[in-house]
Amino acid sequence: MSILMITVDFPPHKDGVSTVAREIAGYLAENGRTLSVMGPADRGAREFDARQNYPVIRTPGYHWGYLRFFPLLAYLPFVLLRYRVRRIIAMNIAYGGLLSYLLSLLFRIPYITFAYGFEFCKFENNFFLRRLYLAVYRRSDKVIAISNFVRQRLIDFGVSPEKIVILSPAVDPGKFCPAEVPEQLVHRYKNEERKILLSVSRLVKRKGHDVVIKALPRVRSVVPHILYLIVGVGPEERNLRRLMSETGVGDCVKFLNSVPDEELLHLYNLSDVFVMVSRE
Repeated sequence: MSILMITVDFPPHKDGVSTVAREIAGYLAENGRTLSVMGPADRGAREFDARQNYPVIRTPGYHWGYLRFFPLLAYLPFVLLRYRVRRIIAMNIAYGGLLSYLLSLLFRIPYITFAYGFEFCKFENNFFLRRLYLAVYRRSDKVIAISNFVRQRLIDFGVSPEKIVILSPAVDPGKFCPAEVPEQLVHRYKNEERKILLSVSRLVKRKGHDVVIKALPRVRSVVPHILYLIVGVGPEERNLRRLMSETGVGDCVKFLNSVPDEELLHLYNLSDVFVMVSRE
């Protein structure tokens, strides 16, 4: 059975959905599944794709907002014929989910959808989009929720509980485990007295980095040698830097942007506290 994964978040682009999609695709391919992936074009994509044991079809328009749906739609007939797709994994309901719904109606191709929370909750009060998303979920073989919290929000949204399966994001202990931190990172970020806070995520408002920055003056009054490391990129960076300056904590906050997995492993081991005060 040939499986097609449709996603608008996929490496080398870095965020949580991209990581989940990459790990699922790799697992399926390593376990003998015939798999292809439709993912967004990005810098470094050619090098990433060359290392995978499954084909990746890149579509343009990642930064087009909801218009990125149309390149996916244009490429889809070729992909269906070229790879003889018999099942679809939709990692994003607004794109892969809608396309899968259409293909299910036209050709009875079965599909499953993933649910993370924000992508459907933000339309709870939008009559049209709520009805449309519920139609996608209703026709889906299964809806994969990443937590019990998301499962309950799906039910509140109107999805049948029998449709929902929980697949919690996990950690690969072969990649992320206790390990010795290279001396250069220790010297760069830490000394005998310094304590390190670490956040890893896209820099978007709902992740709550601003709450941590606002709390740092009080934290620093108790733990004078504090350093807050922020790993990730996103539209909130400018606001967070301004807030950092306004609160007078510029000397204890560092933005590291994107870092490779190997360095991220060391940062986790180096930190004293991982903090993620995510808003609802």
